[in-house]
Amino acid sequence: MGRTGDVDRICELLATIIDGSSGSLAVVGEPGIGKTEILTSAAGLGESRGYRVLHATGVEFETDIDFATLQELLLPVVDSPRATGRSWAATLRAALGLDDDATSDITAVLRATTSSIRELTADAPVLVIVDDLHWADAASRAVLDGLAGLELDRVGILTATRDRGMSGRNEMTLGPLDDADGASLLDAIRPSLAPSVRARLLAEAQGNPLALVDLPAALSAEQHSGITPVPRLLPLTHRLRDAFAPQLASLSAEVRLLLLLHVLQPTASRADLAGAFPDGSATRAIVDAADAGVIAIAGVGAEARIRLSHPLLGSALFADSTPQERTNAHRRLGRLLAHTPHEVTGPGALHVVGHHDEPLASHLERSAEAAFREGDWTEALTLLTRAAGLTPTPPDRARRLARAAYIAAGSDSSIALRLIDEIRGLDPGFTQSLTAACAAATVIASGHDGDIDMAHQILVRAIDGYAHHTDPADEALVEAIGELRWVCWLGGRAELWPAYYRALDRLTPRPPIVADLASRTSLDPARTTATTLHEVDALIRGMHAETDPVQVIQIAEMAVTFDRLPDCRVALDRIVDAAEHRGPVLPAIWALLMIARDGRNRGDWQTGVDAVDRARRLANGADYNLLLWAADYEMAWLAAARGDRASMAVLTDAMAAWAIPRRATTVIACVEHVETTAAAGRGDAEGVLAHATSISPIGEFASHAWMAISVALDVVDAAVRLRRPDLARAHVDAMDRIEYGRLSPRLAMIHLTAHALIADDEQARALYRQALAVPNATTWRFDHARAQLMFGAHLRRHHEAAASRPLLAEALATFDGLGARPWSDRTRAELEATGATRVVVTEAMARSLTPQERHIAELAAQGMSNKKIAERLAISHRTVGNHLHKAYRKLDVASRGGLRDALCVPNTGRAGRIVGSERIS
Repeated sequence: MGRTGDVDRICELLATIIDGSSGSLAVVGEPGIGKTEILTSAAGLGESRGYRVLHATGVEFETDIDFATLQELLLPVVDSPRATGRSWAATLRAALGLDDDATSDITAVLRATTSSIRELTADAPVLVIVDDLHWADAASRAVLDGLAGLELDRVGILTATRDRGMSGRNEMTLGPLDDADGASLLDAIRPSLAPSVRARLLAEAQGNPLALVDLPAALSAEQHSGITPVPRLLPLTHRLRDAFAPQLASLSAEVRLLLLLHVLQPTASRADLAGAFPDGSATRAIVDAADAGVIAIAGVGAEARIRLSHPLLGSALFADSTPQERTNAHRRLGRLLAHTPHEVTGPGALHVVGHHDEPLASHLERSAEAAFREGDWTEALTLLTRAAGLTPTPPDRARRLARAAYIAAGSDSSIALRLIDEIRGLDPGFTQSLTAACAAATVIASGHDGDIDMAHQILVRAIDGYAHHTDPADEALVEAIGELRWVCWLGGRAELWPAYYRALDRLTPRPPIVADLASRTSLDPARTTATTLHEVDALIRGMHAETDPVQVIQIAEMAVTFDRLPDCRVALDRIVDAAEHRGPVLPAIWALLMIARDGRNRGDWQTGVDAVDRARRLANGADYNLLLWAADYEMAWLAAARGDRASMAVLTDAMAAWAIPRRATTVIACVEHVETTAAAGRGDAEGVLAHATSISPIGEFASHAWMAISVALDVVDAAVRLRRPDLARAHVDAMDRIEYGRLSPRLAMIHLTAHALIADDEQARALYRQALAVPNATTWRFDHARAQLMFGAHLRRHHEAAASRPLLAEALATFDGLGARPWSDRTRAELEATGATRVVVTEAMARSLTPQERHIAELAAQGMSNKKIAERLAISHRTVGNHLHKAYRKLDVASRGGLRDALCVPNTGRAGRIVGSERIS
C-alpha cells in the first residue's frame, strides 16, 4: 500500500539482472516502516519471473557467530546435488559448520561463494536477499560486500537495514506512508474508530505502517469508541516496543533523563530543562540526543524546545524506564516546578503550586489509595504529593506527606527521607503519626541514621499511643503492626517480639487473617500446627485474585517457608512485571528473592541466580540495603554449596558489615547458615556444629529461630560423624517433637534421612528407602542427592558395595550437574571406595547429560558426522554442534575419541547405549 514507486525501483533492479548485468540495492528505513514487506514482494516478483532467489535474515543473538547469516543464505546451495565433489562446496561446508574441517578464512569463503553463485547463474538469474542486515554477523557482511563488489553478471543483491551507509551499495530510503495511504491502512485495520481517536492515532503513527496496525490493538473497545479517553502516552504492543528498543538501548542515562522530562512535561523549554540539570549536563544531553537522531530542536536560544523524532518514542521510553528513572525525573521536575508559578499538569507533575484546594486534594488522596491497593505505587506517590501541595492546613499536609513517605520507603528511600524532613518542619512530633512512624522505621532499618532498635522504639511508641489500637479494620494500624513484625524479624532477638505480639493480640475480635497466620508460621515455623498449615494452603489457593503487593508477599513468605511457592508464582510474577513499569520496587525485590530461595531448595540454582540478578537490576543503583544483604545471602549460599570459598567470604563479610552495627541478628543467622553449608560440603563436622549451634542449640528449635529448620540434617550428620550419637539422638528427638516432617514433603524426606542416620542397619535401610520414596522426592535435587549419598555410604560401610554404587553414581551425577564440587568430591571418594571402575564413575558423569546431549554424543563417538547426526535426528547442524560442545564440557573431554572412552561406546557400531543405563530410542 502506497509503495508503487518503491516497487518500480525493485523491478528496475530485476530487469538489469535479467539483461545480463549486475545490480545491488539497500532498502533503508526506520523500524516498522515496511522493509520486510518490500523484500518479500521482491522475492515473489523474482520467483514469478524464474529467478533463483536466495534469502536470509540477520538475527540479533547470532551476531557473534561467524557466517551465521551466510549459512541460512547458502544452505540450499551446498546441500544440492550440484555441490557434490565441488571444491567450493567443501570450503563452504567447513565455514558453515556442516563438516568438521577447520573453518576457512573470509577470502576463501568469498571465492567459494562466488563460484557457487556463478554456477547457479548458468540456469537462471540469481537474486540474493538479506533482511535485517544490521543484525548480520561481521563475517557474513564481509562476504556479501565482497560479492557486491565483484558485480557478477546476472546476480542482484537486495538488502534491508535500519542504518544508512551500512551496505556500501545503492540505497533506497523507505519513508512513511503519506496521509491518504496511512488513513486507508488504519481504516482497513479498524474501520469503526471514533473520529477523534482515528485522528489521534494517525498523528502519533506518522505514517509508520507497524504503528498504524498495532496502535489500535493496544487500546480497549471503550477507547476505540471514544467512551473512555485515550491516555496522553499511548500504550504500545510488544512489537512496537521492540521496534523502538534499539534506539533507546544506546542512550546514556543523561539523555534518557532529558527525554523523560520532556515526556512528562512536553512544554518545557530548553532553559527549563537546563534548570532540571543542576550539574550543567543538559546541553551535552541535548546534543547527544540530537546526534542519536531521537530529537529535533525547534527555535533558538533559551526558549527553544525539543521534539521527539517520532511521537511513539515517548511512549516506548516511558514503558522502558525503571521506577527509579521515573522517580528521578519526578524529583527533577518537582524542583523545577518549585520556581514555576503556573499550574503544570500531566503524569510528571508532583505539585500544583500557587493555590490550595482541599476538595481536589481529597479526591487525589482517594485516587492515590486506589492506585496503592492496585499495586501502582509510583502513581500513588505522585498523587499524594500533589494532594499535599494543595492542602491548606499543616496537620493534613503532614498526614498526606507521611503517607507519601511510607509509600516512597518501598520505592526510593531518598524521597522518603526528603519527605520525612519536610514533615518534621510541619509537625515536630511526627513520629506519633502511625504512617510517619512506618516510613521512618522502614528507612531507618534499611540503614539510614539508626539501627533496628531505634526503628522498633519509634513503632512501638506510635502504636501504643494510637487512640484506636484495638481496631483490626484500621488500615494505618495494621500497616504499622506489619512494619513492627518486619523490624522484629530483621532484628531476630527474643526481646523484640513481645511488643509485636502485644500489639497483635489487642486487635479484636481477631487480627486480619494474613497477619495472624504470618505470626504463627513463617516467623516461627517450628511451632506451626497442622490446622494453621491448612489455613495457609487456603490462602495460597486464593492468591490469584489478590492485587495488594503487601498481602501477596506475606502469603508468599509462608508458602516458601513450607515449600509451596510454585502455587504463588503467577501472583509474584505479576508484582515483578508491575515493578518494571510503574509498580512498587521493594515487594518485587522480595518476590524475586523468594523465587531464588525456592530455586535453591529445588536444585534449580540457575533460576536463583537469574532471580537475584533481576532483583539487582530492578534496584538500579537505588539505596536498598535490604536487597543487598538478602541477595548476598542467596549468592553466598550457592557459593558455599559449590565450594567457592573466595566469593562466599566476600559476600558474608559484606552481610556482617551491614548487620552488626544495626543489630540485625537475622542477617548474622543467614551468615551462619552459609558457613554451615560450606563446612558440611567439605566434611568439617566440628565446623558444622560450631556454626549451626549459633543459630539454635542442639536438641531444640529456639523460638523464632526460623533458620534452624534449614540446618537440622547438617547437625545430625555432623554429630554422627563425630561419634556423638547422644547429640544426634537429641536433635532427632527435637525434630520429632515439632513434627518436622509434616511441614512439607522435602522436610519429610530430610526427617526420615535424619532418623536413618541414627538407626541400626536394617531399620536404617528401610528409613532411607522411605525417604527416597517421598512423593516427588526428586523435585528437591540437592537434598535428594544428599540422602542418596548417605544411604550409599551406609551400604558401603555394611559391605554392600554393589548395592551402594547406583545410589552414589546418581548422587554424583546430580552434584556434578549442580556444580556442587565439594559434594561431588565427597561422593566420588565414596564411589571409588566401593571398588568402582572408571566405567562406573564415568557412567555417573554421563548421567549429567540431557537425553539429547547423550544421544548426540554417542553418535559422534561412533564417528558419525554432524551432518549425518542432524539428518538422523531431524535437527539443525548448529543444534548438533551446541549439544556436542556441552557434552565435551560436562565429560571433560576434547575429542570424539574421548567421548567414546567416557561413554564406554564400543567400536561395534552399536549406538544409543551407556553402560548401566537404559537404551535410548
